[in-house]
Amino acid sequence: MITFSIPATVPSPVSLSVDNLVVQTSTKPITTTVTVSVVTSSSTSQVISTHSTTTVPTTTNAGAFTSASLSQSSYVASASNTYTFTFTTANPIPVGGVIQIVNSPSLTFSLTGGCTTASGSFGACTSDASGVIVPVTTAIAKNTILTIAVASYTNPTIPSSTSFQVYSYVTSAKAYKIDQITSGLTPSLECTSPCKTCTTVKTECLSCFQTEASIPEKYLKSDTKT
Repeated sequence: MITFSIPATVPSPVSLSVDNLVVQTSTKPITTTVTVSVVTSSSTSQVISTHSTTTVPTTTNAGAFTSASLSQSSYVASASNTYTFTFTTANPIPVGGVIQIVNSPSLTFSLTGGCTTASGSFGACTSDASGVIVPVTTAIAKNTILTIAVASYTNPTIPSSTSFQVYSYVTSAKAYKIDQITSGLTPSLECTSPCKTCTTVKTECLSCFQTEASIPEKYLKSDTKT
């Protein structure tokens, strides 16, 4: 409840404004009723008049996961890999919600390796065309650190420039977002292209990629005749 003190003489009509109210924890529209009661004083609370209005506050902006990181079990090009995603929720995730990890297009993906989590809040993960879906079976509070390891990726053959994207949703239909992160989760390789293997220095090649498609840089060859 919010209480306003009104002087004895006030203009008509009276306009009241309340800023920075936190109403929604997702992009799902909600309906709420706001009731304004005018009373004689805070001590007697004799109601003079009451007015109620129903509002539907909406937001199209999801919250932001924080402290997000990606770790890998291998940094070798084309190697099978476990990707471990760690992030902190900005908003609570209800039972029946899901977390979706959208696959980087530069990686080969299959869910044959399954996934594991560091929390008892999740059910068995599944996959769709975009990546991994992790159902939420126990409500997750805001500011909770979550860890999800997916052992079903094959590293790219060249360094990736595309980040994974992680979203949380109110339901498995994925209609309304809660939190998201779309950058900073880019996989790494131990060598810099065109090196396939290298010394401890990423640019010192021990072997190189042999196919043109595996080398993002294109080189020109010039024959000089005398």
